[in-house]
Amino acid sequence: MQASGNFPSAATGESDMSVNRRTDLADPRSLTALEQIDAICVAAEKDWQAGASPPIEHFLLGISGELHEELLTELLPIELHYRRQRGEDPPLQEYCQRFPDYAAAVADAFARAAEIIAQEAELPQLPPRYEPISEIDRGGMGVVWRVRDRHFDRPLAVKVILPKFAGDPRAATRFQRETQLTGSLQHPAIPPVVDCGQLADGSPFFSMKLIEGETLRALLDERANAPSLDQASNLTKLLSIFEQACQAIGYAHSTGVIHRDLKPSNIMVGAFGEVQVMDWGMAKRLTAPAESRLPPTLGDRRDEIVSTAVEAHSTNEEYLRISQLDLDDTAELQAGLTRDGDVLGTLAYMSPEQANGDIAALDCRSDVFSLGAILCEILTGSPPYHGKGMWRRVLSGDLSDAFARLDDADVDPELIELCKRCLAPDRSERIQQAAEISDAYHQWEEQVRARLVQEQQNRVVAETRTLEANKRAGLERSRRQVAIALAATVFVLLVSGGLIGNWYVEKRIEEQATAKAKSENARAEIITLVAQAAELRDQYEFEMAHTHLSQAKTRLPMVLDSSSLRGELEAASSDLAMAATLDAIRSSQATWAIDGFNRDFAKGSDGAYAQAFRKYGIELSGTEKVGDFASLIRRSPIRDRLLAALDDWATDDAELRVPILHLASSADAGERQRFRDPQTWRDRELLTSISNVELSALPPATITSLAHRLRSIGELEAAAEMLREAARLYPQDFWVVFDCALMHSKIDQPEAAIGFYHAARAVRPKNSAAHTNLGLQLDKVGRDFEAETAFRAAIEYDPTNVPALGNLGIMLMATGRDEEAAQRFRAAVKINPRNPNAHANLGLLLKKKGEFEKAAAAFESAIELRSNSANLHRDLGNILAKLGRRDEAVHHAKEAIRINPSYTAAHNDLGVLYAELGDFSAAKEAYEKASETDPKYAKSYNNLALLLRGAGQFDEAEAAYKKAIEIDPEYSLAYYNLGLHYMKLGRNDEAEEMIRRSLDIYPNRAAAHCDLGLLLYKKKLLAQAEKEYRTCIDLDRTYAKAHGHLARLLEETGRPDEATAEYQEAHQMNRNSAAARSN
Repeated sequence: MQASGNFPSAATGESDMSVNRRTDLADPRSLTALEQIDAICVAAEKDWQAGASPPIEHFLLGISGELHEELLTELLPIELHYRRQRGEDPPLQEYCQRFPDYAAAVADAFARAAEIIAQEAELPQLPPRYEPISEIDRGGMGVVWRVRDRHFDRPLAVKVILPKFAGDPRAATRFQRETQLTGSLQHPAIPPVVDCGQLADGSPFFSMKLIEGETLRALLDERANAPSLDQASNLTKLLSIFEQACQAIGYAHSTGVIHRDLKPSNIMVGAFGEVQVMDWGMAKRLTAPAESRLPPTLGDRRDEIVSTAVEAHSTNEEYLRISQLDLDDTAELQAGLTRDGDVLGTLAYMSPEQANGDIAALDCRSDVFSLGAILCEILTGSPPYHGKGMWRRVLSGDLSDAFARLDDADVDPELIELCKRCLAPDRSERIQQAAEISDAYHQWEEQVRARLVQEQQNRVVAETRTLEANKRAGLERSRRQVAIALAATVFVLLVSGGLIGNWYVEKRIEEQATAKAKSENARAEIITLVAQAAELRDQYEFEMAHTHLSQAKTRLPMVLDSSSLRGELEAASSDLAMAATLDAIRSSQATWAIDGFNRDFAKGSDGAYAQAFRKYGIELSGTEKVGDFASLIRRSPIRDRLLAALDDWATDDAELRVPILHLASSADAGERQRFRDPQTWRDRELLTSISNVELSALPPATITSLAHRLRSIGELEAAAEMLREAARLYPQDFWVVFDCALMHSKIDQPEAAIGFYHAARAVRPKNSAAHTNLGLQLDKVGRDFEAETAFRAAIEYDPTNVPALGNLGIMLMATGRDEEAAQRFRAAVKINPRNPNAHANLGLLLKKKGEFEKAAAAFESAIELRSNSANLHRDLGNILAKLGRRDEAVHHAKEAIRINPSYTAAHNDLGVLYAELGDFSAAKEAYEKASETDPKYAKSYNNLALLLRGAGQFDEAEAAYKKAIEIDPEYSLAYYNLGLHYMKLGRNDEAEEMIRRSLDIYPNRAAAHCDLGLLLYKKKLLAQAEKEYRTCIDLDRTYAKAHGHLARLLEETGRPDEATAEYQEAHQMNRNSAAARSN
């Protein structure tokens, strides 16, 4: 991330202290006092930005003395700001001496400037992961800080919202929209979002890669200030930067996103030449075009909007702002014209439709215009609009000056035509998307290359003709020594055949030169593309690597002798496919789901691993070719990934473990050999000793494999410690960092896990498993919004990620968004009908909706696929109990206990079922078993108390209720049940106390209000009783008992009509109500 763009510096735009004033003013003598002061302040700031040091006294001359103090209070902060920016520290005493008549005003101005500086210098309270270093820049809404990422000891950029907007929900929403949109853009020329979240005060932040280098703005200024620069070479460099920016914007356009503030200061060139398009704060995801040009509330206010345009003087990067408008932020059409002072674009690079507030017309073509404006500045030295009167030309789309400068530019006409097509005032005549600019640029490059090749060929032909002429002269000398009788014949042959031969030779030479040049160019491009594809493969950028190889294949027919290259391409394609497949298998196994990890699908001779290796040419059916297979692995560019996959495969696959490890050992004599013997896998002492070796001597894959072994024997802390050190050594190895995060989630350190998942996501922003597991940890610590964002990102990057669909669905279901949850669950079942979790999640939703038959069917499908899941059996048992199928419910509760004898909740469920079946002893035994497996499980004591109370064992029941409350003092239901117990015994005061305590904890239990009302009624506290009855009915209008009690109270208090209505209500709610029957 950079320090420019939406955060203009004093050198290239307006500073945080600058005043947005119009400068196309008439003679100051005809203006009001305020307009005079505004005009003078703009002029002063212009001089400071231009590098001058204009004294305040200069501006006080020629203005009425009565305005001196007011003007001084405006000019002094400007002068202080720029002097301090230049490293000066002007004292208050200096200004008091310069303006002795206005000492109070000077002191006040100094105090206000000090407050601004203090505010700017205040360090943000960032999460512990980030150490603030220095402020990079600030803009209208946010501040960018340079920070150190303590996890990986690397610099990052963090953007936080300005303190003055911390409590503004609109600003927070816009900031979060920027975070989500920026994070969704994954392209090499767009800086990736590393992390996002909330500060201690609840305000949002996000961190990004810190880009160190120069902006295109700085490079253009450098060119303008260095006439001796090699202009041709510089133009080539600038055009290359421009083309890479077009690629990035073209990618954004392909995802439906427009930038809306493209300009040279938002294009960064890194220290190694990498190009980054920055500051996506104004970006917008396109929706269907609206019918009107402006919202109705704005249609009559165009003059007001236009009147706020800032006239550019000292810089081409002034901002168009919309002021004093009260817009609805929730309307997509009006979202582009946001609240007072929100930046909408940069005037010198802005399309006419954007400048005119034509929000409905904003689309990719608006960005195309801005790119054309940048290209115009590269080609001519200035953007399309500059100088006085700029805003009027922008609004009218007057490009006559720009087109005249383009026509005079000493550059290829193809580039001039491309620029004009981008800048067409009528957007229907413009290039449609940025990718088309990139394509046109490449076509121009090809034309230039073809011209160069033609020139080279022409030189070759000319040199060949000279050589042939020399040869002919030599032949003439030798002919004089030949017999005269043959001279005539030879002469005829030379004349007739030689002329034809020369033409033929020249033509063949020319054709061969052209073909050879094309062949060598294509060969060089293929070699480069294959090498780049290998680098992208090693960076897990599989799609981009595949694109590079596809491009290489299209060039293959141009190579004269392509047999060797064809073989290299086929091998590269095979390696890429295998690497992507192995990564997908590992990601799927590492994605957390409802019952942990799903590793079964990769096992067996028909499992995912066997299929992948078989396709790669390695079959484990016999031992006769192990040597050949081992040699293939040793020579493979993805050797480490193959070995890591074999080790991982052997871990869970007992059926094929021996041949897998035999092949792995034959192919690798490295450190992994020390723990490939399954006999050592449970040797705690040996594994611990191996983990204590110097990790820097081990490859990353060996470390993660060793950590897996440690985890399998319960050494979680040792595994986590080892992976933390490995993450420090190999911060760019995705699986090291990912497994480190996973291990910290295993040892219940969610905050640490979140940090490492963010780091893993930074290495591979598109890895769906990282987003999925991150979402689970965020959900665990209550960061719901971020968790949902992570799940949605996981699905965006892999729409077939069934665990992510399930996790998002569960979150949606928990927040009442059942319809979307159902869509996610059904999508998961459709994608993978063999995934038990997909069926189980759908079953949970159907259970919530009361569709118990369908819910039972869903869980039965899940159990068919995973019969050894205790959770699935317990859930199915609960649903069957709802359907009254108690015998079947008992069977599934027992199955859950058989699978997991320590499953406390299942023992408790079994007790409830036996109690409903009237088997007192079996129920009592089940509850006691639940308490034995978990003495802190309060529910089992509450249920045991209910059982004992029903059997008339009141003292034992009371003791059990009190034990439940002792275990969980916030157990509302236990207090309520104890209150009912006391009511049954006639201990009404104690009953009232328990029920009130229950309601203090959970005030929405309707039955408790009704019973409390009954207790108050018995105490003749009729008004209080009526209030409790009515509260119960408000919570549950179907609660017939409350209607009946209220009817009786109303009847007794002389309100027969109301009483009749309540009796009728009770009768309607419950025809069997005793109160309804008696009345």
